[in-house]
Amino acid sequence: MHCEDLMKRQVEYLDGNDTFQSAAKKMNDRNVGFLPVVDLQTSRVAGALTDRDIVLRVCAPDLPHSTPVAKVMTREVLACRPGDDVARAAELMSACRKSRIMVTDEQGRLVGRISYSDIVEDER
Repeated sequence: MHCEDLMKRQVEYLDGNDTFQSAAKKMNDRNVGFLPVVDLQTSRVAGALTDRDIVLRVCAPDLPHSTPVAKVMTREVLACRPGDDVARAAELMSACRKSRIMVTDEQGRLVGRISYSDIVEDER
């Protein structure tokens, strides 16, 4: 099975200029703990913001609610391509100890996302 067969195509994302408070609200409203961060000028993935990033990089050092996402996001982009085998995505997540992977096109633009739970559910 290919990643494009399993990925979620409607992916919420953030702009690096969004505040962490608006990002946290979006996470809460959508019941997610992970949002890709996209550079709106290039449409390329710039990183990701997780609920853990908010706790460790914003709340713990007591940064203001207006802190931009770009200042506290994880800059590592873990991604696969739509045509990759799902096993490849699972290997990358396992090797990097991540529970989610972004799916990007050849230009690095976000086209979907896969979570480890998506893979597990599909195997049932």
